[in-house]
Amino acid sequence: MERAEAWYRERHFWPVRVEGDAVLLPLGRGVVAFEVPVDRAVPVQKALERNDIHTPALFVKRPDARVTFLADADDATFGQFEMPSGVRYLTVPVALRLPLLTTMLPCDRSWFRAPDPARRWFPRAASVLSAINAVTPYALRAHRTPWRAAGRDGVLIG
Repeated sequence: MERAEAWYRERHFWPVRVEGDAVLLPLGRGVVAFEVPVDRAVPVQKALERNDIHTPALFVKRPDARVTFLADADDATFGQFEMPSGVRYLTVPVALRLPLLTTMLPCDRSWFRAPDPARRWFPRAASVLSAINAVTPYALRAHRTPWRAAGRDGVLIG
């Protein structure tokens, strides 16, 4: 456990912590994540790589398998309402459970795209969301109706 914590902390400078049998990466402090359905993960990864964007992505094996792409918040403020259908935007107070480096135990998570110590910085969240939107069918993208202030017909003060 300590070896995995040291690897994430010293090689990547991630603010990880150990809790029980898990190494956790708390989101916040500039780190956010986008959780996408597994069927969109490869197209998202290819869209990122076409633009020379490389980010670690975590595969979590469960009935509704998901891949979580890490990103730099870069002062971006997103809300869940801006995410395409099936995509979750993760930030504080979420802590991601990271895969252990080597284990003989069955594991429910692994790196879809492993972190590269030569590329310690995460890409901007806006870039990752843009790649997600690029491969998401139009009907599944977030569509917002602009908010408009209600008019005041015929009201005069004076």
